[in-house]
Amino acid sequence: MTTFTKMIFKFCLVLCLSALAIPSLFAQVALFVNSPASLEGTYTNVGVAAADFGPAIESTYTGDLVLADDGTAPVTDACESPLVNAADISGNIALIDRGVCEFGVKVLEAEMAGAIAVIICNNVGGEPITMGAGAVGANATIPSIMITLTFCDEIKAEMANGPVNVSLSNAFNLRASTAPYAYLTPKDQIDTLRDISTTISNRTAADQSNIIVYCDITDPSGSLVTYSETINTLPAGTDSVVSFADSYTPTMMGVYDVRFYNNGADIVGYETGVDEEVMGFVITPDQFGLDNNFQSPGGIGVNGGGNFGMGSLYTVIQTTDALSATFAISNPADLIGEFLTATIYQVDANGDGDIDENGDAVFNDSDVLVLGFNSYEITANDVEDALVTVDLLNFNVPGDPITLPANTTYILMLEYIGTNSFFITASGITAYPGIGSVVKTGTDWFTGGFTSGINGVVRLNVSQLTDINEPQLEAEQVQLMPNPASTYVNIDLDLKDVSEKVDITLLDIAGRVIQTENYNNVQQEVLRMDTQAMAAGTYFVHVRTAEGQKTLKLIIAGNK
Repeated sequence: MTTFTKMIFKFCLVLCLSALAIPSLFAQVALFVNSPASLEGTYTNVGVAAADFGPAIESTYTGDLVLADDGTAPVTDACESPLVNAADISGNIALIDRGVCEFGVKVLEAEMAGAIAVIICNNVGGEPITMGAGAVGANATIPSIMITLTFCDEIKAEMANGPVNVSLSNAFNLRASTAPYAYLTPKDQIDTLRDISTTISNRTAADQSNIIVYCDITDPSGSLVTYSETINTLPAGTDSVVSFADSYTPTMMGVYDVRFYNNGADIVGYETGVDEEVMGFVITPDQFGLDNNFQSPGGIGVNGGGNFGMGSLYTVIQTTDALSATFAISNPADLIGEFLTATIYQVDANGDGDIDENGDAVFNDSDVLVLGFNSYEITANDVEDALVTVDLLNFNVPGDPITLPANTTYILMLEYIGTNSFFITASGITAYPGIGSVVKTGTDWFTGGFTSGINGVVRLNVSQLTDINEPQLEAEQVQLMPNPASTYVNIDLDLKDVSEKVDITLLDIAGRVIQTENYNNVQQEVLRMDTQAMAAGTYFVHVRTAEGQKTLKLIIAGNK
């Protein structure tokens, strides 16, 4: 682990603790289909991913699409030199199928044939990946992108009927915008957004004036809040960081959409779909997650062999309990009988702001504190990409919950020690890919995710303390007896006043509702819930009254 990587990790900790902002570090790329009319339109960040080699798309590249032909089966992979239809490709944009050889080789073959840019067609379903350079890609001087298999099939169908003319552009854009929290953030970890910002780049040859940059935030009910800032002058070829003076506090659970954009047609060089950046976040009942809920099909995920782990950084702003971990595996059939371990670590355990606790310039196991863990055995019953939830057991005090103090950052890591390749289900491209991801190989750790910009599905489930602005009942006002239970559990209520309505919900470890009971006019009463049909394990009893609510852990020991 290099000192640079350690610095990046420290930067992430400062970022998470101060503003809870997760940046989108990748400028958008827009693909414009100019003709035919059946495909005409703008495709930006929807099935389009730029390569991480070659020149940035800072101007507009326009040409007809020409399917590369290397004369050797499969003829459309551009892996053989030279391309036999170089005359058609010259001055246009090469369309090449993924597979057989490195991306860098394909792009260089197209460049030697005279292509001005390259579009790679994905050969599997799902989102495209950020293409790596391989051994020779660094020599490319033309840009390249990847598009989805579905989109490419539509284009090829139209090419059979006549020319398809497209443009690649990033002429004048917004980038590096910040949105709050982890993608999935529990309601009890809500904080005011104090660092809403974006960067606007003038990639045109002319100075721009009177640029108005907007930020729209739409809450789950559809209510819209718009912030704006004005840039009087932005010289050609320069950037400007735009910070919005206003702050925003989420007030409900659900999906929030965030859109950054500028004043469109009033700006010379503006192109619809390029001058905006769209992201979002979800306020959940009790779950942290970096993934965007898309689960990769057929073993396309984050992988490693041997001693390998994939995890996520989560910052807690209000003290809570870590209850369980939820994850998904893309290749369980290859790992039957093997064990995975979900472990929660505290970062910077001594609070000095430095994760390199022993000063050895390497981030490793000695720099984190183990708080809890649990192992999971993979069996023939496991289904690829299906969510699995396991309880997290206190490492220090068995039987007690794992308390996570406020204003501290934690890593939830899914670890595997073995000889097989292990694929963690990945979430696909998000608005902020790879940010907050942590990878462990042996005893060394690094951050930043993978070049494909994906996040593994490694979610942290925490206790539900309160609903937004709803008080919590005192410990003596609601108790479970017996606990552990077998055939029944009594909910002993001791309220200050008569509650016209009392709702009791029994949930499993993943937060799924198992049973609900409703009562009227309750103050001091013992309410019984039948548990004899329930499997042994960990559950939660959620009690809501007029005075407040409370969630308690319930252990079912099995029927006697």
